[in-house]
Amino acid sequence: MNELLSLRSPSEEKASFVFATVFILLLTIDMIIMYPHVDSWYRFGNTEQKDWSLEYEDLMLTEQSSITLSDGDSETISLEIAENFTIDGWMVQRITTLIDYEETSADFDCDTVSASLSFTQTTEEAPESESLEETVSDCSQIELGVDWYQPPSNASAFSVEEIEPEFRLEAAPMIIDLEISLNVDSTAFVNDNNEQINVELVVELIRISSIVQQ
Repeated sequence: MNELLSLRSPSEEKASFVFATVFILLLTIDMIIMYPHVDSWYRFGNTEQKDWSLEYEDLMLTEQSSITLSDGDSETISLEIAENFTIDGWMVQRITTLIDYEETSADFDCDTVSASLSFTQTTEEAPESESLEETVSDCSQIELGVDWYQPPSNASAFSVEEIEPEFRLEAAPMIIDLEISLNVDSTAFVNDNNEQINVELVVELIRISSIVQQ
């Protein structure tokens, strides 16, 4: 009769049982330790990254105002972008302001209009281009603005979860201030006051709308 099939003494059976229990316990501990790293080992073995195409959607926030200024007056128009925009994935791509003024005095001598744009920074990302101050005395339109870098249209990663596009954009919360001042230059007998200035402030936000493997 095969010795492996023969009956064993209680002491031998107890030793075998203890050995089997310890073995199963060690195997369980090893699996617990190794399981979180299974995905890492898989990525280590699979070194071929995939190419992904990123698409975006836009959101425009607009503030339109008409202000009345007299000689030496100034006024600040503010637009606040709440933090929940960033929480929802929106990033600030562009700020644009347009200031229009038409002279109303009898001699049509244009007054001096000055505009200054400022905003709070949430990130340390510098804009790609910006125009923050301008003064005109010829009734021409003033356009100020800030542009951040265009976000990437593609990315390389093992999976969608690992895509980390380089967003060189600004984020909310943000407060945008546009200060406008007027100096009357009319040579008419009675200086013109109560000049009307029209202002449009536009903030463009973007966020990822879809990611598709190429």
